[in-house]
Amino acid sequence: MSAIRLVPAAAADYLALDGSVLLEVKKAIEKLKVDACGYGEPLGNKAGIDLFGFYSIRAGKRIRLIYSVDDKDTVIIRVIGRREGFAVHKTAEQRIASLANMTAEELITLSELVPPEEQEQAST
Repeated sequence: MSAIRLVPAAAADYLALDGSVLLEVKKAIEKLKVDACGYGEPLGNKAGIDLFGFYSIRAGKRIRLIYSVDDKDTVIIRVIGRREGFAVHKTAEQRIASLANMTAEELITLSELVPPEEQEQAST
């Protein structure tokens, strides 16, 4: 069973999701917990975007999660976004470059994230 962590920008992506899309993303994350490399599609160099060593998994028809798996079998989600052209791949490339020196302590766990609608339900 893999641990799931998100870079801060991916955590913001997650919190911005609504109803049915959030449900699809949660289903994809559950698959990653079981077999991150088995469910994900290995990425390489597409359209001049080098994502060798990273994976992509679909969440529904339009959303992709781009992630890596470290040597401790921890899944690190870099981007959650729409697959319109190569936009999600370009965002991943930019985030990977800008977060190259990020430490494990800076990563966010799923339990730290509470979507806005769940916050509203908890407060009522």
